[in-house]
Amino acid sequence: MQLAADPEPDVEVVGTDWVEALLRGMPDDELAPLPEPPGFTGTLRPYQQRGLHWMAAMAELGLGGVLADDMGLGKTLQLLALHLLRVERGDEG
Repeated sequence: MQLAADPEPDVEVVGTDWVEALLRGMPDDELAPLPEPPGFTGTLRPYQQRGLHWMAAMAELGLGGVLADDMGLGKTLQLLALHLLRVERGDEG
């Protein structure tokens, strides 16, 4: 019987600024719901508020994201709220 070779040694990955935040991950308490932005006339459900905060966090890191909620669960509302939030913050793009 032949034994498998020793696995490769662990590699430590480090970063600074937004890469460090990304590697560290985002605990659930950092993804607490954001208040609905001024000018938003809808009402976000709790899972939509979490989706809004997640997308805002991805945008702050300079990353894109994809919402994979089922059809009819308000992804368009979340995107509109994100747009208004970014306008309020003075974000460009």
